[in-house]
Amino acid sequence: MNKKISLAVIALVFVLVIGGSSVLYAKLSDGQAPDQLVLVGSPKDENDKNGGGGSDQQGSEQQGSEQQGSEQQGSEQQGSDQQGSEQQGSEQQGSDQQGSDQQGSDQQGSDQQGSERHETKAMDFTAYDSAGNAVKLSDYFGKPIVLNFWASWCGPCQSEMPDFNEKYLEIGEDVQFLMVNLTVGRETLSSAQGFISQKGYSFPVIYDTDSDAADTYSVTSLPTTYFIDAEGYLIAYAVGAIDSETLQRGINMIV
Repeated sequence: MNKKISLAVIALVFVLVIGGSSVLYAKLSDGQAPDQLVLVGSPKDENDKNGGGGSDQQGSEQQGSEQQGSEQQGSEQQGSDQQGSEQQGSEQQGSDQQGSDQQGSDQQGSDQQGSERHETKAMDFTAYDSAGNAVKLSDYFGKPIVLNFWASWCGPCQSEMPDFNEKYLEIGEDVQFLMVNLTVGRETLSSAQGFISQKGYSFPVIYDTDSDAADTYSVTSLPTTYFIDAEGYLIAYAVGAIDSETLQRGINMIV
């Protein structure tokens, strides 16, 4: 009897361990993909780059708030000391209200100015096609561009490539796909071309044998994808593998 109980307990523990491991793996896998695209040139990005533009704005608002509070305190004190002077208190209140309206108008104008997105031009680089001819990113300006950095040894790169190829076959005449292979270190021209040939992918591939593209865009994680509009401005980017839905959302931003 005791033996049967022991076996039942062991079986239950085994089931719990396997089930817990499956749940943990699923959550870790979900965390690998980016939840959303990052917009380039948004007001928040510009404030971060400038290192404190928002702090000055906050200080100005705080100073205005303190001044308004001081006026209100003075008005209350005046009303307490001169209870019979209702007309003067009314005029003071009207003056405070006018100042508050003016402050709100200034704040509204500041918010409207801050909502404008500052455009960022895509940085140019030189890479090489399969025949060894030098090509520049700027050669493709005039059409929306999906710029992807990848390597054949990169698992996440491999997972997203079928979606890229399918989308290229669908809209490749209207949107320029540029799949930039980081042809350095363990990645060689032969290994990269062999991978593309084996998978049967049709999208255009260029090879960053001089690391000019990777250095220009400070690529430290693969894959990385940029979405560039037809005028050559960076619109959004994603670090890590993206699914077909995210890819389509990025394309929608540039067409």
